[in-house]
Amino acid sequence: TWYIRTTAVKDQLVDANEHIVWHPEHIKHGRFGEWLANNVDWALSRERYWGTPLPVWVSDRDPSHLEVIGSLEELHAKSGYRPDGDLGVHKPWIDEITWPAPGGGTMRRVPEVIDTWFDSGSMPFAQWGWPGDPAGAFPLHFPADFICEGVDQTRGWFYSLLVIGTALMDEAPFRHVIVNDLVLDASGQKMSKSRGNAVEPWQVIEDHGADAIRLHLLLSSQVWMPKRFDVKQVADTAGGFLNTLRHTYQFFALYAGRAGNARPLAERPLADRWILGRLDATITAVRAGYDGYDVTTGTRAIVDFVVDDLSNWYVRLNRARFWAADADADADAVATLHEVLVTVARLLAPAAPFASDWIHEALSGTS
Repeated sequence: TWYIRTTAVKDQLVDANEHIVWHPEHIKHGRFGEWLANNVDWALSRERYWGTPLPVWVSDRDPSHLEVIGSLEELHAKSGYRPDGDLGVHKPWIDEITWPAPGGGTMRRVPEVIDTWFDSGSMPFAQWGWPGDPAGAFPLHFPADFICEGVDQTRGWFYSLLVIGTALMDEAPFRHVIVNDLVLDASGQKMSKSRGNAVEPWQVIEDHGADAIRLHLLLSSQVWMPKRFDVKQVADTAGGFLNTLRHTYQFFALYAGRAGNARPLAERPLADRWILGRLDATITAVRAGYDGYDVTTGTRAIVDFVVDDLSNWYVRLNRARFWAADADADADAVATLHEVLVTVARLLAPAAPFASDWIHEALSGTS
């Protein structure tokens, strides 16, 4: 078995973790910190067919002589082999690549492949071709501002990212991380195929839409809390809000064409200035939530504004200004509602991208 001596950089890993902001915070010194404190060397090799071949060649005459190949250029220089396409560096073709060993014999690749967690941890480097283009895109994207994954990744992706990033760059490869907890069934049990309580996501999307599911999960509790998923509640918690937003847009679209030029904001009625003031307060709340990686609080602020302030108060109390039978629709009201809906669409985009994009394009002509 081949290992990475992670114990040699244990102190650096612990120190790098101190520079990461965890959401929730207790993971930092709890589940993840304890895993680092009990660090053991990483068993890198796997005896499998599929996977990244371990780039180690050993002399068949003197097993103590080995060569670790660091690039395709180095492999070509050693063997004269240049792969034809991506598959040429995978099994079985790469196992056919040999070259003379010093002192006689032949250099042959060891049969193992690399643990797939090493592939995942190499993501920040592999996606930009580092170190092949050190002045290119990589310095602009490392370390990442934010990553997000499930709580089980404390021993998986979070760990492999930290090990490789710290070993190569001597710093954590991400600054913030949101740790999602598990989605449970309606009774609070872990979903599994064997229990028969797993929910088929595509069927729920087909029935209710992707935005409704996203909103339901975001609104029900903080993303780092376990979530009981009851498909019956998707339409209630998310569909109701989306219907309210859709009906508000349809109300606007029905009367918008009859409006003239609106007056400056300072000259508009109190109701218009009030809803725009509430919109500004909502923007502040959403920005504070998202900037603090608290997406649930940020999303709830949008929903509360649309349902309570916009629909139940502003639209309901100002309907007569839109539908006056003997006059054009009130230009001030139309302009105000237009501004509110466009801004809401932009605020909502991270949480409900499909509905927000549809409304924004309908109102402004742009995605």
